[in-house]
Amino acid sequence: MRRIKTMINLRENILKNQIAYYNGLIAKHSQNVEIYLNQPVGIGEHSDVMGTIDGEINAIAQAHEKIEIIEHYFLNR
Repeated sequence: MRRIKTMINLRENILKNQIAYYNGLIAKHSQNVEIYLNQPVGIGEHSDVMGTIDGEINAIAQAHEKIEIIEHYFLNR
């Protein structure tokens, strides 16, 4: 019984930490978009600001989708 409970806790911890990881990626890429939007002059090496922002938004979308997959298929939310 104790072993089953430990495995359930391990499963929940892994999924919780995976979601935390993806939320961290969302925060990182969201902050990058804010920097590009509020201080585009300070980003001298990026001549294609729109393309760069699009890449950041794609990264946010991927992380968001992965959270939704975990919640739907593994946490039954």
